[in-house]
Amino acid sequence: MSTMSTSVVDAVHEAAGAWGWSSTHRDEIHREYERFLDLADGNRGVPLVPAHEVDLVWHEHVRYAATDGDRTPPAHGTHSTPDHETRFAATVELYRARFGEPGPVWEHAAVCQVDPRDPFAPEEPPAGPPPD
Repeated sequence: MSTMSTSVVDAVHEAAGAWGWSSTHRDEIHREYERFLDLADGNRGVPLVPAHEVDLVWHEHVRYAATDGDRTPPAHGTHSTPDHETRFAATVELYRARFGEPGPVWEHAAVCQVDPRDPFAPEEPPAGPPPD
């Protein structure tokens, strides 16, 4: 696991508390979130769709990263696009190539994707379809 910033740890704990995760599940999601950050770092320019619970931590991390610059999460997300499921499948393939077979956390896609094109996008997605 990479060196953890306070914001990542805080984000994981905040999501775990909000969603009632056990400490074991919290630790699993933490590991998967760190792996997702690694995928995002290594695949800049590729729209990634995280697993649902990984996305929950990502949203908390965005909040904490505003005050803790140790590790900034990938660019803000956009809502589902027509190729959302295809991008999720591609993200899982990148995961598989980097880390091996994904666990049950990766069975469900998030409802948004990480859009690497605009790292300064507002937290709320714009109205209408995402830019091309």
